[in-house]
Amino acid sequence: MDKLNLNFKNRKLLIIPMVMAALILLYFYLGNFFQTGVDYYGSFLREDRKVSDSLSSVYTGKSDAGKTSIKVTRMSQADKLVEVTLDGNEKEYVVESTSDGQVIRVFDAENTLIYSGNLSLADGTMTNSEGETVTYYTYRPVPDETYNEVNPDPMLLVLIANRLNERYRGNLTMLIFAGLIVLSMITDMIFPDFFFRLKNLRYKGEIEVPAMYRKMQKYSWFFTPVAVIVLLIMAL
Repeated sequence: MDKLNLNFKNRKLLIIPMVMAALILLYFYLGNFFQTGVDYYGSFLREDRKVSDSLSSVYTGKSDAGKTSIKVTRMSQADKLVEVTLDGNEKEYVVESTSDGQVIRVFDAENTLIYSGNLSLADGTMTNSEGETVTYYTYRPVPDETYNEVNPDPMLLVLIANRLNERYRGNLTMLIFAGLIVLSMITDMIFPDFFFRLKNLRYKGEIEVPAMYRKMQKYSWFFTPVAVIVLLIMAL
């Protein structure tokens, strides 16, 4: 009996630092997960809080074109300057809009009009150059010969300039899925017969659990944390 109590105490002493280490790692992980930024042709550019201020927002990261930086500077109440830097090569665009923000025009560095359309925040829609209405919540530009990472789609510049393309770095759906798996594993470890009873719809009285079930249960306790770690990495 004394030996069993000693083993239990040793196990508690081992669990406490493991839980503390897991909480510390989770803190830094969630800090990266909920980091804000923009989607640039499928690549996440994080907002650099150190250089952003009340007049400008800076997004940095790496796209298929290389090291990428986008700086949005407010020129007036409605107009904004968008600077796109790819591997040291910079391009400038001016995004102009009416006082109500609904009529949008985009000019390049040569002051050439490259986009003119409408933006409706109430409906969540914008009009492209062909006069078609698209939903900016789901709009994702596809690279082609005209517009790509090096020569960005003007509609994408409109979204970035108006902070309509912002998102978290991580995949929230995958994070919730990983959390449900962890919750299931913890429940299974605390109440080893719970899922077996649930499967057989027997919630009271004695129940005989097959030896194979116990064996697979122990295997799952070993492999589930590995699967969760993989999911968390994929979620970023």
